[in-house]
Amino acid sequence: MPGFTVSPRSRQRWRAPYPTERFPELAPVVRGNSLHSPAALSNHRKPPMHLRSDHPHSRFDLVIFDCDGVLVDSEIISCSIVARMMVRPGSPYDLGKALSRYLGRPASAVTDDYEQMTKQPLPPGFMQAWRKDLFDDFAKNLTGIAGVRDAITTLELPYCLASSSDEERIEFCLRKTGLWEPFEGRIFSTTMVANGKPAPDLFLLAANRMGAVPGRCLVVEDSVSGIRAAKAAGMTACGFTAGSHFDVLDLTDQLIDAGADHIVGSMKDLAIHVASMKVQ
Repeated sequence: MPGFTVSPRSRQRWRAPYPTERFPELAPVVRGNSLHSPAALSNHRKPPMHLRSDHPHSRFDLVIFDCDGVLVDSEIISCSIVARMMVRPGSPYDLGKALSRYLGRPASAVTDDYEQMTKQPLPPGFMQAWRKDLFDDFAKNLTGIAGVRDAITTLELPYCLASSSDEERIEFCLRKTGLWEPFEGRIFSTTMVANGKPAPDLFLLAANRMGAVPGRCLVVEDSVSGIRAAKAAGMTACGFTAGSHFDVLDLTDQLIDAGADHIVGSMKDLAIHVASMKVQ
């Protein structure tokens, strides 16, 4: 899932291009030339939370969810758009190749590849057109992962979200799928750290802000880079395979090879699995 994190050399070209007035009910707050989520901004200022699990004998104090492919079924949408974009320079890109190369990675991975293939800087309006196509498709077709609301509602452990996407995209996706309310105020974006996944920075930030010890955190991830980041952070990694993109490219073996401690195939199974994991 390309998460629209812009590389430093491309950052000066980045201007919040998406016309949020077209979907005012989903739009975050506009601040100057950038779009910021109020919840995400407040995360920068919040002291660590003091968490108490309703399951005192659980192995975990915190569950950290990825967003794309775990909470929302967005990977087919986003990688289909990337595949179409990458065909334009004359390179044969299909959905499977886009999923294999960019799942769980920031948008800078796509833009860097594009520039390398074309031997030229990004054309004018490239990011704006990409962003517009993505959000238009999200507005029409994005859904939550089956059973996600029930799983979150019944989860008896503190939880948060840590995603390679930027704050605007996270908020848009959560509002579109009815998941904004349970995650408001507990959202962490790769834009908050120096190094994105597979580096451990984002998960360590989330644990610190939520007041949890890394060794007592469970990370739910659908990508190899996310699993590697969780293991690098010293956390338990759960590979999640319920997203529709696994019907196109089954990465289960790759998640295991990356270090996944567990594999679950649905939100219902995840809830049962988490509830069953007691202190050993």
